[in-house]
Amino acid sequence: MSWSPPFGFKDHGDSIHAFSSKDERPHLAGEIQGEPIHVLYHGQTTLGMFDPDLGAHRFGDVAALQEKFPKVFKDSGLSWP
Repeated sequence: MSWSPPFGFKDHGDSIHAFSSKDERPHLAGEIQGEPIHVLYHGQTTLGMFDPDLGAHRFGDVAALQEKFPKVFKDSGLSWP
């Protein structure tokens, strides 16, 4: 797992969310070379990832949580293709 996107990744908004007709697991939506992709998030989740009324957590916010609470978020991150 990593917090650094692969070369050429363009996000469609940088929130990690779980609302999609394609996949209900938390993910970051984007594209690589014009192809749509959902990059799955693994590990500790937040309520904001599942409830849009709470405000989804931005990619950088979750990375900051990992830095601030390393024991809680130690096995968290995105699995890039």
